[in-house]
Amino acid sequence: RDSLGPLGSLTSRVATVVTELDVSDFANLVWTYGTLRVSDADAGLFRRMQSLLHQFSVQELVSTTWAIGALQAGDASLTSLAALQLAVNDSLLQFSLQQLASVAWSLGKLSAAAALPDVCTFSRRLLKNAKYSPQDLANLAWAMAKAKQVDEKLFEMILQKAVSRIPEFKVMEISSIAWAFASVRASAEPMMSAICEVLPELSRSRSLPGLLWAFAAMAWSYPAEALAETARAILSTNLNPQSIAATVWSIAR
Repeated sequence: RDSLGPLGSLTSRVATVVTELDVSDFANLVWTYGTLRVSDADAGLFRRMQSLLHQFSVQELVSTTWAIGALQAGDASLTSLAALQLAVNDSLLQFSLQQLASVAWSLGKLSAAAALPDVCTFSRRLLKNAKYSPQDLANLAWAMAKAKQVDEKLFEMILQKAVSRIPEFKVMEISSIAWAFASVRASAEPMMSAICEVLPELSRSRSLPGLLWAFAAMAWSYPAEALAETARAILSTNLNPQSIAATVWSIAR
């Protein structure tokens, strides 16, 4: 904790009062730890989490799961982690697509793959019956890909819902959903065709290296004229070395 400076002193103080925190204060504390990546959270924190889980609202459960995932604290307290997974499973029916995506990412970070099939099942239900935005679709696909959860039926549903709405997607959302499908090697032909139609509008985005990577990973034919224009646009921006290398690799493919 000394390496955290003043924050280390504060977390030491928090450890002495954690058992006195109510549900809301506790959830806010864990979210703050996750945001600040305070990775040396005291074991008492996880014990307190376990005792409060039955009182959590859905949002508090989602934010806590996200924070524990961000801290990659899966081995800090296996008993508490198991209790957290059980609480998530018991509440899935109340989750929105955005919340399901957040939980999928978190469980993936915690290597808690056993809980992910249920997240996929409820995601498919929501895609059938609930309203959702392009961001919801992109985030869900991205989260499942990051968690290495390849549910073919879910990706097929995301594909069907996304194709007709590609013009509504922001550039980052297009890049994220294309990356996700490429990462899990899911079929995406209609979506990639739809993306090709909006390429001229994307040529100045900093998210394009990721989109180019997705085209290359899928061995998808990127229109030559658009490729040249996109490459010039990308390489004329102030990209980091990793993005430049990814761009060159993608073009070579």
